[in-house]
Amino acid sequence: MSFSEQKTHIFIVENDVEQIQRIQQAFQLHSDRIELMIAVNLAEARALLAAVVPDLMVVNWFLPDGEGAELLPLVHKSLLQAIPALAGQFRRKPIYPVIFLGQAGNEHLALTSVRAGALDYIIKTAENLQKLPHIAEQALQEWDDLVLREQAEEATRTELARAELFYSTAHALVSLDSPTKKLQTIVDNIAEALPASLVSLNVLDLTKRQIMETVVGGLNAEPFTPPTFDDLWDGLVGWSLRKLEPVVSPKNANDVRERLEARQKRLDRQIGSLMVTPLVYRGRTLGVMCAHNRLDERNFTRTNLSLLVALAHQAAIVVEEARMLQEKNALVQQIQEQISRTERIMDAIPEGVILLNHQRRVIQVNAMGREYLKYLGNTNVGEVLYSLNAIPIHTLLRRPKSTAHNKVNISIDRHRHLEICACPVNHIDSHEETTQEATVSLATTRAEWPEPEEWLVLIRDISEYVATQQEQSAVPAPSLAAYATQVASSIARSWRNDPG
Repeated sequence: MSFSEQKTHIFIVENDVEQIQRIQQAFQLHSDRIELMIAVNLAEARALLAAVVPDLMVVNWFLPDGEGAELLPLVHKSLLQAIPALAGQFRRKPIYPVIFLGQAGNEHLALTSVRAGALDYIIKTAENLQKLPHIAEQALQEWDDLVLREQAEEATRTELARAELFYSTAHALVSLDSPTKKLQTIVDNIAEALPASLVSLNVLDLTKRQIMETVVGGLNAEPFTPPTFDDLWDGLVGWSLRKLEPVVSPKNANDVRERLEARQKRLDRQIGSLMVTPLVYRGRTLGVMCAHNRLDERNFTRTNLSLLVALAHQAAIVVEEARMLQEKNALVQQIQEQISRTERIMDAIPEGVILLNHQRRVIQVNAMGREYLKYLGNTNVGEVLYSLNAIPIHTLLRRPKSTAHNKVNISIDRHRHLEICACPVNHIDSHEETTQEATVSLATTRAEWPEPEEWLVLIRDISEYVATQQEQSAVPAPSLAAYATQVASSIARSWRNDPG
């Protein structure tokens, strides 16, 4: 700031009338740009300060009712308390510049005044008082430079603190394995960084209108009375969730975004300024994060809200990962139970049983099926089955046209004969009766079937039946096709967890 930019208010606090006149004469040439306000003691000076904040104060060190140092407008302690992470880095500086005046012989007060926060100390000589407008202009320019530098340093400290917050949070998210511990770290970090009296994170099921999990942090985290879903929905949380927007509300404000009952509860609980942001990940609303201070504490700012939103995004990722992990574990358990049920069915069958997926990969076999795979297909579980003996497997794994199965007989040598039947597992209607020839009644025509996803391959040794036929004995071989259809139906029911 300089005299040429705008009207400058300078307070002169001096009890010597002669000195006041000299100061007024010195500033007379600048009266169009400067307004001098005179006080002769501390009491008058304080009355002026209550009405107007000066651009500069020129204060006599010794006044009738005390020392001029009492007028130094130091940064209020509450400001430092609002930023505990930076409090140790702040120097206690006046919020406007002060120049002290003193008599010759009291030069030792110069160092004392500067240490107390003054910008300069001037001996009251006639020459110095005449130069006071120039000294004041230099002081204002120096003060502007100091303010800009302090603002830049504070912005740098704020960004460093913000970066440290994100780093410590990210490190915790990587090193911790428990979703609850991760969420607790996020809540504790944001409560310390804001700071906030209380930060709460609620994982919600909006469809069921239920709070699934609550994590709290902050100085007033204990004791904590968990809210109900309706408590949240009627207040500022409900507005934020319905609009999917973050919101900050000052203390003692009649906020129309919350219902009257919720507003009264907020006052009853001594909740002052309040911030809310929804937890949203890839379009899915997962919960809400709130921060509040008490009525006797400061209001939150938009900068505070942006920090809350950033940490809420990290929390949403943790909640979504936990949800996906829970679904994965449930699916794994379901698959394991399905495998166990299928194993029990297959182990009770004396014939060789092989289950293939749509990629012709062997997914499950019984003991006899494993033996057949060794010398017919040279294939293990988990590998793709290309053929059985010399028969390409794809000739068996084709959508049946007139029956529910494909069947083939093969001869290993003169004395070893096998019957192989394949049928789709997922297209067997378990509620229909199969015939001796394995012709099944289906809910849809076979032309409408999609390609099967799983196939059952049943292998039976029919060497004895072939031998009896060669001896012209009348011992018919039981229908493998009907048996395969029944087995496939049982497996399909087990996958649906249908007792049949």
